[in-house]
Amino acid sequence: SCKVIIETALLTDEEKVVASRLAQRAKAHFVKTSTGYAPGGATVYDVALMREAVGPDMG
Repeated sequence: SCKVIIETALLTDEEKVVASRLAQRAKAHFVKTSTGYAPGGATVYDVALMREAVGPDMG
């Protein structure tokens, strides 16, 4: 399976949505919010935003 990790702490909301949709179009199985190395890390807001962008079928 293919996993795409997006450093959401470094992106605008629009960039997060675009990156999530690009991962989906590239047939990734999962999209994650961060590696844990960038400041800020994952937020509930980012998870909800990305889920809205890709829908419920993508992990």
